Amino acid sequence: MKSREVAETVFESHRFVKRLIGAGMEECVGEALAEEHVALLAGNLPTETALAGTEPRMRADLEKRLAELRVETHGRRVPAASAAMR
Repeated sequence: MKSREVAETVFESHRFVKRLIGAGMEECVGEALAEEHVALLAGNLPTETALAGTEPRMRADLEKRLAELRVETHGRRVPAASAAMR
């Protein structure tokens, strides 16, 4: 699915336009706003390629922080922290 298709799926433009018309806005203005919202969403959605390296980096960051916490707590388990990590 391309980012524009995802944006159109996530953003319900028809409902958006109907709400604007119900609030007194002209239909053509509501449609223009809906199109711009979809374009903004599509332009700001990350691509699959951009997301590909996210998980390994997040895991590495988490492991680094866990190691720092182990040093700070002298290797003792802190119940709240260990439960939160499961």
